[in-house]
Amino acid sequence: MEVKDKKVKKDSKKIIKIVIFALIILFSIFFVATKIVESKIAQSVEIFTEAIKSGDRETANKYVTENSISFLTFEEIPENQELMNIFIKHLSAEILNVSKNKNEATVRVKFSNKDFEVIMTKYMQEVVATTLSNLDTEISDEEFEEIFLTYLKEQFDSEENQVVTNEVDVKLIKIEDTWKIVVDSNFRNGLFPGLTKIVESMGPQNPY
Repeated sequence: MEVKDKKVKKDSKKIIKIVIFALIILFSIFFVATKIVESKIAQSVEIFTEAIKSGDRETANKYVTENSISFLTFEEIPENQELMNIFIKHLSAEILNVSKNKNEATVRVKFSNKDFEVIMTKYMQEVVATTLSNLDTEISDEEFEEIFLTYLKEQFDSEENQVVTNEVDVKLIKIEDTWKIVVDSNFRNGLFPGLTKIVESMGPQNPY
């Protein structure tokens, strides 16, 4: 009887070890699978950011929802592409955290870029001052645009106008097999700090 009890105890310990080992394997598989999904979600944000920095609008479009694509049509006009290049020159993004719930996800991103509110406020003041001081001179629209574009470049490159950092929750949804960014005011303000506020002050007719 005693020998049988010892065997039962030995077999029980063996079964427990096997169960624990199986649970560890299952947990490891789940953990790795979760990390792969989280990496894929984070990649959508990283690829999008790098695409707009390199001017690759086609790739950037693949990682935003259809109702967000108008956000990128800003780049279709050559002059606007030049402006976009100025806007994104100092842009950087760091993925902090990824959370997923079925086909929706939130990525916490640390965005850094120049303070658009400060720069654009200075820019608008310069536009008004320059226009008023040249009312009696024959300067073409093209010359005005060149003057203002040069001023804008100088402001973005000036060390006086510092880079600001914002942590933003970027929303994504899974469409087919791709995680796509929902471009909302938080996301825009992460990319271009303060620009949303400036644009909103110009009126609701602006598509930005």
